[in-house]
Amino acid sequence: MKACLRTYGWAIASGILLSWALPNFHWFPLAWVGLIPLLYNTRSTTARVSAARFFVAGWVFNSIVLQWLIGNVFWAGGWAILGQQGVCLALSVYWALLGALWSRMNTRLPVGLIAPAFGLCWIAMEWLQARLFSGLGWAALGYSQGPDIWFSQVAALGGVSLLSGILVTVNVWLTQAVADQSLRLRSIAVALMLAVVAHGVGMLLLDSPDENPDASFSVGIYQSNYAQHMKWDPHFEQTMLDMAITQSTVVSENESVDLFIWPEALIMNEFRAPRTLRPLQEFVAKTDVPLFTGAVRRENNPSRAFNASALITPNGDYSIYDKMKLAPFGEYIPFESYLSFARGMGAGGGITPGDRPYLFSVGDRTFGPLICFEVLFAPLADERRALGADFLVVITNLGWFGGSNVLSQELEIARFRAIENRLPLVQAANTGVSGVIDPWGRIRVIDGVVTVKGRYLTWDTPPPRSDAMMQRRVGALPLPEAAALPLPGSVRWFGRLATVGGLALALALCFLPARQKTPETS
Repeated sequence: MKACLRTYGWAIASGILLSWALPNFHWFPLAWVGLIPLLYNTRSTTARVSAARFFVAGWVFNSIVLQWLIGNVFWAGGWAILGQQGVCLALSVYWALLGALWSRMNTRLPVGLIAPAFGLCWIAMEWLQARLFSGLGWAALGYSQGPDIWFSQVAALGGVSLLSGILVTVNVWLTQAVADQSLRLRSIAVALMLAVVAHGVGMLLLDSPDENPDASFSVGIYQSNYAQHMKWDPHFEQTMLDMAITQSTVVSENESVDLFIWPEALIMNEFRAPRTLRPLQEFVAKTDVPLFTGAVRRENNPSRAFNASALITPNGDYSIYDKMKLAPFGEYIPFESYLSFARGMGAGGGITPGDRPYLFSVGDRTFGPLICFEVLFAPLADERRALGADFLVVITNLGWFGGSNVLSQELEIARFRAIENRLPLVQAANTGVSGVIDPWGRIRVIDGVVTVKGRYLTWDTPPPRSDAMMQRRVGALPLPEAAALPLPGSVRWFGRLATVGGLALALALCFLPARQKTPETS
Protein backbone atom coordinates (compact mmCIF):
# COMPACT_ATOMS: atom_id res chain seq x y z
CA MET A 1 0.00 0.00 0.00
CA LYS A 2 2.78 2.41 0.93
CA ALA A 3 4.62 1.63 -2.29
CA CYS A 4 1.45 2.27 -4.28
CA LEU A 5 0.94 5.63 -2.59
CA ARG A 6 4.56 6.58 -3.20
CA THR A 7 4.11 5.80 -6.89
CA TYR A 8 0.61 7.14 -7.47
CA GLY A 9 -0.08 9.42 -4.50
CA TRP A 10 0.48 12.65 -6.44
CA ALA A 11 -1.66 11.37 -9.29
CA ILE A 12 -4.48 10.55 -6.87
CA ALA A 13 -4.12 13.99 -5.30
CA SER A 14 -4.52 15.72 -8.67
CA GLY A 15 -7.55 13.60 -9.53
CA ILE A 16 -9.21 14.56 -6.24
CA LEU A 17 -8.35 18.26 -6.45
CA LEU A 18 -9.65 18.61 -10.00
CA SER A 19 -12.85 16.73 -9.18
CA TRP A 20 -13.47 19.10 -6.27
CA ALA A 21 -13.38 22.03 -8.71
CA LEU A 22 -16.61 20.72 -10.27
CA PRO A 23 -20.02 20.43 -8.56
CA ASN A 24 -21.07 19.42 -5.99
CA PHE A 25 -18.00 20.73 -4.14
CA HIS A 26 -17.48 23.40 -6.83
CA TRP A 27 -14.30 24.80 -5.32
CA PHE A 28 -13.58 26.17 -8.78
CA PRO A 29 -10.24 27.92 -7.99
CA LEU A 30 -8.72 24.44 -7.56
CA ALA A 31 -8.83 24.01 -11.34
CA TRP A 32 -6.01 26.58 -11.63
CA VAL A 33 -3.61 24.47 -9.51
CA GLY A 34 -5.05 20.94 -9.28
CA LEU A 35 -2.81 19.46 -11.98
CA ILE A 36 0.44 20.61 -10.37
CA PRO A 37 1.04 17.48 -8.21
CA LEU A 38 0.62 15.18 -11.23
CA LEU A 39 2.67 17.32 -13.62
CA TYR A 40 5.47 17.80 -11.08
CA ASN A 41 5.59 14.06 -10.32
CA THR A 42 5.86 13.08 -14.00
CA ARG A 43 8.02 15.82 -15.49
CA SER A 44 11.15 13.64 -15.59
CA THR A 45 9.68 10.15 -16.02
CA THR A 46 9.52 7.93 -19.06
CA ALA A 47 6.47 8.06 -21.31
CA ARG A 48 5.29 4.72 -19.95
CA VAL A 49 5.47 5.77 -16.30
CA SER A 50 3.87 9.13 -17.06
CA ALA A 51 1.02 7.45 -18.95
CA ALA A 52 0.34 5.13 -16.01
CA ARG A 53 0.20 7.97 -13.50
CA PHE A 54 -2.01 10.09 -15.75
CA PHE A 55 -4.30 7.09 -16.16
CA VAL A 56 -4.68 6.78 -12.38
CA ALA A 57 -5.34 10.52 -12.04
CA GLY A 58 -7.97 10.34 -14.79
CA TRP A 59 -9.61 7.32 -13.19
CA VAL A 60 -9.86 9.04 -9.78
CA PHE A 61 -11.12 12.27 -11.34
CA ASN A 62 -13.80 10.63 -13.49
CA SER A 63 -14.88 8.22 -10.76
CA ILE A 64 -15.68 11.15 -8.47
CA VAL A 65 -17.19 13.47 -11.08
CA LEU A 66 -19.29 10.72 -12.68
CA GLN A 67 -20.31 9.02 -9.44
CA TRP A 68 -23.93 9.84 -10.32
CA LEU A 69 -23.87 7.02 -12.89
CA ILE A 70 -23.88 4.56 -9.99
CA GLY A 71 -27.39 5.82 -9.27
CA ASN A 72 -28.55 3.40 -11.96
CA VAL A 73 -27.92 0.59 -9.48
CA PHE A 74 -31.55 1.04 -8.43
CA TRP A 75 -32.67 0.11 -11.94
CA ALA A 76 -29.89 -2.12 -13.27
CA GLY A 77 -28.52 -3.69 -10.09
CA GLY A 78 -24.80 -4.20 -9.62
CA TRP A 79 -24.21 -3.91 -13.36
CA ALA A 80 -24.52 -0.13 -12.93
CA ILE A 81 -21.29 -0.05 -10.90
CA LEU A 82 -19.45 -2.01 -13.59
CA GLY A 83 -20.89 0.28 -16.25
CA GLN A 84 -19.83 3.41 -14.38
CA GLN A 85 -16.32 2.07 -13.93
CA GLY A 86 -16.19 1.02 -17.58
CA VAL A 87 -16.93 4.60 -18.61
CA CYS A 88 -14.35 6.01 -16.17
CA LEU A 89 -11.64 3.61 -17.34
CA ALA A 90 -12.37 4.37 -20.99
CA LEU A 91 -12.07 8.12 -20.37
CA SER A 92 -8.85 7.53 -18.44
CA VAL A 93 -7.24 6.06 -21.56
CA TYR A 94 -7.31 9.57 -23.03
CA TRP A 95 -5.48 10.80 -19.94
CA ALA A 96 -2.85 8.07 -20.36
CA LEU A 97 -2.16 9.13 -23.94
CA LEU A 98 -1.85 12.72 -22.77
CA GLY A 99 0.58 11.59 -20.06
CA ALA A 100 2.83 9.99 -22.66
CA LEU A 101 2.80 13.24 -24.64
CA TRP A 102 3.65 15.21 -21.50
CA SER A 103 6.76 13.09 -20.98
CA ARG A 104 7.91 13.60 -24.54
CA MET A 105 7.25 17.34 -24.41
CA ASN A 106 9.61 17.68 -21.46
CA THR A 107 12.46 16.13 -23.43
CA ARG A 108 11.77 17.42 -26.94
CA LEU A 109 10.23 20.90 -26.82
CA PRO A 110 11.84 24.17 -25.76
CA VAL A 111 10.85 24.99 -22.20
CA GLY A 112 8.90 28.06 -23.27
CA LEU A 113 6.65 26.03 -25.58
CA ILE A 114 5.74 23.21 -23.20
CA ALA A 115 2.89 25.00 -21.41
CA PRO A 116 0.94 26.20 -24.48
CA ALA A 117 1.62 22.90 -26.26
CA PHE A 118 0.24 20.88 -23.37
CA GLY A 119 -2.78 23.19 -23.11
CA LEU A 120 -3.46 22.62 -26.80
CA CYS A 121 -3.23 18.84 -26.38
CA TRP A 122 -5.60 18.99 -23.40
CA ILE A 123 -8.16 20.81 -25.56
CA ALA A 124 -7.78 18.09 -28.20
CA MET A 125 -8.31 15.41 -25.54
CA GLU A 126 -11.54 16.98 -24.28
CA TRP A 127 -12.79 17.55 -27.82
CA LEU A 128 -12.25 13.88 -28.68
CA GLN A 129 -13.85 12.72 -25.42
CA ALA A 130 -16.93 14.77 -26.30
CA ARG A 131 -17.32 13.24 -29.76
CA LEU A 132 -15.83 9.76 -30.17
CA PHE A 133 -17.97 6.69 -29.44
CA SER A 134 -21.18 8.64 -28.77
CA GLY A 135 -19.24 11.30 -26.86
CA LEU A 136 -19.18 12.07 -23.14
CA GLY A 137 -17.56 15.45 -22.57
CA TRP A 138 -19.34 15.79 -19.24
CA ALA A 139 -16.20 16.40 -17.19
CA ALA A 140 -14.51 19.12 -19.25
CA LEU A 141 -12.43 21.17 -16.84
CA GLY A 142 -13.82 24.47 -18.11
CA TYR A 143 -17.27 23.59 -16.74
CA SER A 144 -15.89 24.24 -13.26
CA GLN A 145 -15.60 27.98 -13.89
CA GLY A 146 -19.27 28.97 -14.06
CA PRO A 147 -19.21 30.89 -10.74
CA ASP A 148 -16.29 33.02 -12.02
CA ILE A 149 -18.50 35.43 -13.96
CA TRP A 150 -15.61 37.26 -15.66
CA PHE A 151 -13.49 34.30 -16.71
CA SER A 152 -16.50 32.27 -17.85
CA GLN A 153 -17.27 34.93 -20.49
CA VAL A 154 -14.20 33.79 -22.42
CA ALA A 155 -16.32 30.80 -23.52
CA ALA A 156 -18.11 33.20 -25.88
CA LEU A 157 -14.83 33.45 -27.82
CA GLY A 158 -13.94 29.77 -28.09
CA GLY A 159 -16.30 27.60 -26.11
CA VAL A 160 -15.67 25.81 -22.85
CA SER A 161 -12.60 24.21 -24.49
CA LEU A 162 -10.80 27.55 -24.43
CA LEU A 163 -11.32 27.82 -20.68
CA SER A 164 -9.92 24.32 -20.19
CA GLY A 165 -6.87 25.18 -22.27
CA ILE A 166 -6.14 28.33 -20.27
CA LEU A 167 -6.53 26.52 -16.94
CA VAL A 168 -4.17 23.72 -17.97
CA THR A 169 -1.59 26.11 -19.44
CA VAL A 170 -1.47 28.02 -16.15
CA ASN A 171 -1.05 24.72 -14.28
CA VAL A 172 1.99 23.87 -16.42
CA TRP A 173 3.67 27.24 -15.89
CA LEU A 174 3.14 27.01 -12.14
CA THR A 175 4.59 23.48 -12.20
CA GLN A 176 7.69 24.80 -13.94
CA ALA A 177 7.94 27.49 -11.28
CA VAL A 178 7.91 24.83 -8.56
CA ALA A 179 10.32 22.49 -10.35
CA ASP A 180 12.97 24.91 -11.65
CA GLN A 181 14.20 27.78 -9.54
CA SER A 182 15.76 29.50 -12.55
CA LEU A 183 12.32 29.68 -14.20
CA ARG A 184 10.36 30.55 -11.07
CA LEU A 185 9.81 34.28 -11.43
CA ARG A 186 9.26 34.17 -15.19
CA SER A 187 6.83 31.26 -15.02
CA ILE A 188 4.78 32.77 -12.19
CA ALA A 189 4.68 36.12 -13.99
CA VAL A 190 3.49 34.55 -17.25
CA ALA A 191 0.87 32.43 -15.46
CA LEU A 192 -0.48 35.44 -13.59
CA MET A 193 -0.45 37.52 -16.75
CA LEU A 194 -2.51 34.92 -18.64
CA ALA A 195 -5.02 34.65 -15.79
CA VAL A 196 -5.34 38.44 -15.47
CA VAL A 197 -5.69 38.96 -19.23
CA ALA A 198 -8.34 36.21 -19.44
CA HIS A 199 -10.33 37.84 -16.63
CA GLY A 200 -9.89 41.28 -18.21
CA VAL A 201 -11.20 40.06 -21.54
CA GLY A 202 -14.10 38.42 -19.76
CA MET A 203 -14.89 41.66 -17.92
CA LEU A 204 -15.07 43.50 -21.25
CA LEU A 205 -17.37 40.80 -22.64
CA LEU A 206 -19.72 41.13 -19.67
CA ASP A 207 -21.56 44.05 -21.22
CA SER A 208 -24.82 43.63 -19.30
CA PRO A 209 -24.35 44.56 -15.64
CA ASP A 210 -28.06 44.23 -14.84
CA GLU A 211 -28.70 40.77 -13.43
CA ASN A 212 -32.49 41.15 -13.48
CA PRO A 213 -33.40 42.96 -16.68
CA ASP A 214 -36.96 43.83 -17.47
CA ALA A 215 -38.36 41.62 -20.20
CA SER A 216 -41.57 41.72 -22.18
CA PHE A 217 -41.66 37.91 -22.44
CA SER A 218 -42.02 35.57 -19.48
CA VAL A 219 -41.90 31.80 -19.16
CA GLY A 220 -43.82 29.67 -16.70
CA ILE A 221 -41.85 26.62 -15.56
CA TYR A 222 -43.21 23.53 -13.86
CA GLN A 223 -40.73 21.29 -12.00
CA SER A 224 -42.68 18.14 -11.27
CA ASN A 225 -40.27 16.27 -8.95
CA TYR A 226 -42.04 13.02 -9.78
CA ALA A 227 -40.28 9.88 -8.60
CA GLN A 228 -38.80 7.89 -11.46
CA HIS A 229 -40.79 4.75 -10.70
CA MET A 230 -44.02 6.73 -11.25
CA LYS A 231 -43.06 7.32 -14.85
CA TRP A 232 -43.01 3.62 -15.67
CA ASP A 233 -46.24 2.82 -13.85
CA PRO A 234 -49.30 3.20 -16.15
CA HIS A 235 -51.48 3.94 -13.12
CA PHE A 236 -49.69 7.28 -12.66
CA GLU A 237 -49.76 8.50 -16.29
CA GLN A 238 -53.02 10.41 -15.97
CA THR A 239 -52.28 11.51 -12.40
CA MET A 240 -49.02 13.19 -13.41
CA LEU A 241 -50.68 14.93 -16.33
CA ASP A 242 -53.65 16.16 -14.29
CA MET A 243 -51.42 17.46 -11.52
CA ALA A 244 -49.24 19.40 -13.96
CA ILE A 245 -52.30 20.97 -15.57
CA THR A 246 -53.86 21.90 -12.24
CA GLN A 247 -50.75 23.48 -10.76
CA SER A 248 -49.78 25.31 -13.94
CA THR A 249 -53.28 26.75 -14.08
CA VAL A 250 -52.72 28.22 -10.60
CA VAL A 251 -49.58 29.97 -11.87
CA SER A 252 -51.42 31.38 -14.90
CA GLU A 253 -54.01 32.86 -12.56
CA ASN A 254 -51.35 34.63 -10.49
CA GLU A 255 -48.65 35.56 -13.00
CA SER A 256 -48.32 36.86 -16.54
CA VAL A 257 -47.05 33.93 -18.63
CA ASP A 258 -46.28 33.91 -22.37
CA LEU A 259 -45.07 30.30 -22.58
CA PHE A 260 -45.39 27.31 -20.26
CA ILE A 261 -42.51 24.81 -20.21
CA TRP A 262 -42.77 21.34 -18.69
CA PRO A 263 -39.84 18.90 -18.29
CA GLU A 264 -38.86 15.78 -20.17
CA ALA A 265 -40.74 12.54 -19.42
CA LEU A 266 -43.64 14.23 -17.67
CA ILE A 267 -46.03 12.82 -20.29
CA MET A 268 -45.38 9.09 -20.63
CA ASN A 269 -48.41 8.12 -22.72
CA GLU A 270 -48.47 8.48 -26.51
CA PHE A 271 -48.69 12.25 -26.98
CA ARG A 272 -51.28 12.15 -29.77
CA ALA A 273 -53.62 9.75 -27.96
CA PRO A 274 -56.96 11.55 -27.29
CA ARG A 275 -56.76 10.98 -23.52
CA THR A 276 -53.45 12.85 -23.51
CA LEU A 277 -53.75 15.46 -26.25
CA ARG A 278 -57.28 16.61 -25.49
CA PRO A 279 -56.60 17.69 -21.84
CA LEU A 280 -53.47 19.49 -23.01
CA GLN A 281 -55.35 21.37 -25.71
CA GLU A 282 -58.08 22.29 -23.23
CA PHE A 283 -55.49 23.58 -20.74
CA VAL A 284 -53.78 25.70 -23.39
CA ALA A 285 -57.09 27.05 -24.68
CA LYS A 286 -58.26 27.92 -21.16
CA THR A 287 -55.08 29.76 -20.17
CA ASP A 288 -54.44 31.14 -23.68
CA VAL A 289 -50.75 30.29 -23.15
CA PRO A 290 -48.77 27.97 -25.46
CA LEU A 291 -47.27 24.89 -23.80
CA PHE A 292 -43.93 23.26 -24.59
CA THR A 293 -43.51 19.86 -22.97
CA GLY A 294 -41.60 16.63 -23.12
CA ALA A 295 -43.60 13.86 -24.77
CA VAL A 296 -43.53 10.32 -26.10
CA ARG A 297 -44.24 9.67 -29.76
CA ARG A 298 -44.69 6.27 -31.40
CA GLU A 299 -45.02 5.11 -34.98
CA ASN A 300 -46.65 1.78 -35.75
CA ASN A 301 -45.30 1.31 -39.26
CA PRO A 302 -42.52 0.57 -38.72
CA SER A 303 -42.73 0.24 -34.95
CA ARG A 304 -40.60 3.06 -33.55
CA ALA A 305 -40.59 5.16 -30.37
CA PHE A 306 -39.21 8.68 -30.01
CA ASN A 307 -38.22 10.77 -27.02
CA ALA A 308 -39.99 13.88 -28.23
CA SER A 309 -41.10 17.36 -27.29
CA ALA A 310 -44.13 19.27 -28.48
CA LEU A 311 -45.42 22.83 -28.65
CA ILE A 312 -49.21 23.17 -28.35
CA THR A 313 -50.80 26.50 -29.29
CA PRO A 314 -54.10 27.97 -28.05
CA ASN A 315 -55.84 27.13 -31.33
CA GLY A 316 -55.13 23.42 -30.73
CA ASP A 317 -52.32 22.99 -33.26
CA TYR A 318 -49.10 21.25 -32.27
CA SER A 319 -45.61 20.67 -33.66
CA ILE A 320 -43.03 18.10 -32.57
CA TYR A 321 -39.25 17.81 -32.19
CA ASP A 322 -37.69 14.36 -31.77
CA LYS A 323 -34.52 14.06 -29.72
CA MET A 324 -31.54 13.64 -32.07
CA LYS A 325 -28.68 12.77 -29.70
CA LEU A 326 -29.65 9.76 -27.61
CA ALA A 327 -28.05 8.67 -24.34
CA PRO A 328 -26.02 5.47 -24.85
CA PHE A 329 -27.17 2.50 -22.75
CA GLY A 330 -30.16 4.57 -21.69
CA GLU A 331 -32.07 5.21 -24.89
CA TYR A 332 -30.09 3.01 -27.24
CA ILE A 333 -27.36 0.39 -27.08
CA PRO A 334 -24.25 1.22 -29.12
CA PHE A 335 -23.19 -1.58 -31.46
CA GLU A 336 -26.35 -3.40 -30.44
CA SER A 337 -25.72 -6.35 -32.73
CA TYR A 338 -22.60 -7.11 -30.64
CA LEU A 339 -23.86 -5.92 -27.24
CA SER A 340 -27.43 -7.17 -27.25
CA PHE A 341 -26.72 -8.92 -23.94
CA ALA A 342 -26.59 -5.43 -22.35
CA ARG A 343 -30.38 -5.31 -22.28
CA GLY A 344 -30.37 -8.24 -19.91
CA MET A 345 -28.18 -6.19 -17.58
CA GLY A 346 -30.73 -3.42 -17.29
CA ALA A 347 -29.49 -1.20 -20.12
CA GLY A 348 -32.16 0.69 -22.01
CA GLY A 349 -32.76 0.96 -25.70
CA GLY A 350 -35.53 0.98 -28.21
CA ILE A 351 -35.60 4.74 -28.86
CA THR A 352 -35.20 6.05 -32.40
CA PRO A 353 -33.23 9.30 -32.91
CA GLY A 354 -34.77 12.27 -34.67
CA ASP A 355 -33.31 13.23 -38.00
CA ARG A 356 -33.38 17.05 -37.97
CA PRO A 357 -33.29 20.07 -35.67
CA TYR A 358 -36.47 22.05 -35.18
CA LEU A 359 -37.26 25.57 -34.00
CA PHE A 360 -40.48 26.70 -32.34
CA SER A 361 -41.96 30.20 -32.48
CA VAL A 362 -44.11 31.88 -29.83
CA GLY A 363 -45.09 35.45 -30.62
CA ASP A 364 -41.95 37.24 -31.74
CA ARG A 365 -39.60 34.81 -29.94
CA THR A 366 -38.07 31.67 -31.44
CA PHE A 367 -36.47 28.91 -29.41
CA GLY A 368 -34.34 25.87 -30.08
CA PRO A 369 -35.08 22.78 -27.96
CA LEU A 370 -32.49 20.50 -26.37
CA ILE A 371 -33.63 17.36 -24.59
CA CYS A 372 -31.53 16.30 -21.58
CA PHE A 373 -28.34 14.61 -22.92
CA GLU A 374 -28.33 16.97 -25.91
CA VAL A 375 -27.27 19.95 -23.77
CA LEU A 376 -23.86 18.27 -23.49
CA PHE A 377 -23.12 18.88 -27.17
CA ALA A 378 -22.11 22.44 -27.97
CA PRO A 379 -22.56 22.01 -31.75
CA LEU A 380 -26.28 21.27 -31.27
CA ALA A 381 -26.86 24.53 -29.40
CA ASP A 382 -24.68 26.40 -31.87
CA GLU A 383 -26.70 24.94 -34.75
CA ARG A 384 -29.95 26.18 -33.26
CA ARG A 385 -28.62 29.72 -32.96
CA ALA A 386 -27.41 29.58 -36.56
CA LEU A 387 -30.92 28.53 -37.63
CA GLY A 388 -32.43 31.59 -35.96
CA ALA A 389 -33.20 30.72 -32.33
CA ASP A 390 -33.12 33.68 -29.92
CA PHE A 391 -33.30 31.47 -26.83
CA LEU A 392 -32.70 27.84 -25.90
CA VAL A 393 -34.93 25.49 -23.91
CA VAL A 394 -33.51 22.47 -22.09
CA ILE A 395 -36.05 19.95 -20.78
CA THR A 396 -34.58 17.18 -18.71
CA ASN A 397 -35.39 14.28 -16.42
CA LEU A 398 -32.66 13.30 -13.98
CA GLY A 399 -34.93 11.41 -11.62
CA TRP A 400 -32.82 8.31 -12.36
CA PHE A 401 -30.00 9.67 -10.21
CA GLY A 402 -31.67 10.96 -7.05
CA GLY A 403 -30.02 13.93 -5.39
CA SER A 404 -26.54 13.24 -6.79
CA ASN A 405 -24.10 15.74 -8.27
CA VAL A 406 -25.60 15.23 -11.74
CA LEU A 407 -28.23 17.89 -10.92
CA SER A 408 -25.77 20.74 -10.41
CA GLN A 409 -23.35 19.47 -13.07
CA GLU A 410 -25.98 19.53 -15.82
CA LEU A 411 -26.99 23.04 -14.78
CA GLU A 412 -23.37 24.18 -15.18
CA ILE A 413 -23.21 22.61 -18.64
CA ALA A 414 -26.42 24.45 -19.59
CA ARG A 415 -24.90 27.67 -18.27
CA PHE A 416 -22.05 27.40 -20.75
CA ARG A 417 -24.37 26.68 -23.67
CA ALA A 418 -25.98 30.04 -22.88
CA ILE A 419 -22.64 31.87 -22.58
CA GLU A 420 -21.15 30.32 -25.73
CA ASN A 421 -24.12 31.33 -27.87
CA ARG A 422 -25.04 34.53 -26.05
CA LEU A 423 -28.60 33.24 -25.80
CA PRO A 424 -30.87 33.09 -22.76
CA LEU A 425 -31.63 29.51 -21.77
CA VAL A 426 -34.61 28.06 -19.92
CA GLN A 427 -34.08 24.82 -18.01
CA ALA A 428 -37.14 22.84 -16.98
CA ALA A 429 -36.10 19.83 -14.93
CA ASN A 430 -38.09 17.03 -13.35
CA THR A 431 -35.76 17.21 -10.34
CA GLY A 432 -32.96 19.54 -9.35
CA VAL A 433 -32.91 23.15 -10.48
CA SER A 434 -35.19 24.88 -12.97
CA GLY A 435 -34.95 28.48 -14.05
CA VAL A 436 -33.67 30.98 -16.59
CA ILE A 437 -30.01 31.57 -17.47
CA ASP A 438 -29.21 34.88 -19.14
CA PRO A 439 -26.74 35.21 -22.07
CA TRP A 440 -23.90 35.88 -19.60
CA GLY A 441 -24.53 32.79 -17.48
CA ARG A 442 -26.37 34.31 -14.53
CA ILE A 443 -29.04 31.99 -13.15
CA ARG A 444 -32.47 32.81 -11.75
CA VAL A 445 -34.37 29.84 -10.35
CA ILE A 446 -38.09 29.40 -9.86
CA ASP A 447 -39.01 29.69 -6.20
CA GLY A 448 -42.74 29.04 -5.96
CA VAL A 449 -44.67 25.99 -4.79
CA VAL A 450 -48.33 25.14 -5.12
CA THR A 451 -49.80 24.36 -1.71
CA VAL A 452 -53.24 23.45 -0.42
CA LYS A 453 -54.98 26.03 1.75
CA GLY A 454 -58.43 24.91 2.80
CA ARG A 455 -60.18 23.81 -0.36
CA TYR A 456 -57.95 25.86 -2.67
CA LEU A 457 -54.59 25.56 -4.32
CA THR A 458 -52.37 28.61 -3.89
CA TRP A 459 -48.97 29.56 -5.26
CA ASP A 460 -46.55 30.58 -2.53
CA THR A 461 -42.88 31.12 -1.89
CA PRO A 462 -41.61 28.03 -0.05
CA PRO A 463 -40.08 28.15 3.43
CA PRO A 464 -36.29 28.69 3.50
CA ARG A 465 -35.45 25.05 4.26
CA SER A 466 -37.78 23.47 1.71
CA ASP A 467 -36.48 20.38 -0.03
CA ALA A 468 -36.13 20.89 -3.79
CA MET A 469 -36.26 17.13 -4.32
CA MET A 470 -39.66 16.77 -2.66
CA GLN A 471 -41.75 19.85 -3.46
CA ARG A 472 -43.26 20.59 -6.84
CA ARG A 473 -41.86 23.95 -7.80
CA VAL A 474 -43.52 26.31 -10.24
CA GLY A 475 -43.04 29.91 -11.22
CA ALA A 476 -42.82 32.53 -13.92
CA LEU A 477 -39.61 34.34 -14.81
CA PRO A 478 -38.78 37.09 -17.32
CA LEU A 479 -36.78 35.96 -20.35
CA PRO A 480 -33.97 38.33 -21.42
CA GLU A 481 -33.22 39.16 -25.03
CA ALA A 482 -30.43 37.45 -26.94
CA ALA A 483 -27.05 39.19 -27.14
CA ALA A 484 -24.62 39.56 -30.02
CA LEU A 485 -21.79 37.05 -30.38
CA PRO A 486 -18.41 38.79 -29.95
CA LEU A 487 -16.85 36.64 -32.69
CA PRO A 488 -19.44 34.97 -34.94
CA GLY A 489 -18.58 31.35 -35.61
CA SER A 490 -15.76 31.19 -33.05
CA VAL A 491 -17.48 28.56 -30.92
CA ARG A 492 -18.19 26.50 -34.00
CA TRP A 493 -14.59 26.27 -35.18
CA PHE A 494 -12.30 26.78 -32.21
CA GLY A 495 -12.52 23.23 -30.87
CA ARG A 496 -11.92 21.72 -34.28
CA LEU A 497 -8.91 23.91 -35.04
CA ALA A 498 -7.40 23.35 -31.60
CA THR A 499 -7.91 19.60 -31.95
CA VAL A 500 -6.21 19.52 -35.33
CA GLY A 501 -3.33 21.50 -33.84
CA GLY A 502 -3.10 19.20 -30.82
CA LEU A 503 -3.12 16.04 -32.94
CA ALA A 504 -0.51 17.51 -35.29
CA LEU A 505 1.67 18.33 -32.30
CA ALA A 506 1.22 14.81 -30.92
CA LEU A 507 2.33 13.36 -34.25
CA ALA A 508 5.34 15.68 -34.40
CA LEU A 509 6.43 14.60 -30.92
CA CYS A 510 6.74 11.05 -32.20
CA PHE A 511 9.56 12.13 -34.53
CA LEU A 512 11.23 15.06 -32.78
CA PRO A 513 14.61 14.11 -31.28
CA ALA A 514 15.28 14.67 -27.61
CA ARG A 515 16.86 17.97 -26.61
CA GLN A 516 20.58 17.94 -26.02
CA LYS A 517 21.41 18.63 -22.40
CA THR A 518 23.46 21.74 -21.77
CA PRO A 519 26.90 20.64 -20.52
CA GLU A 520 27.69 21.66 -16.99
CA THR A 521 30.58 24.03 -16.45
CA SER A 522 33.05 23.44 -13.70
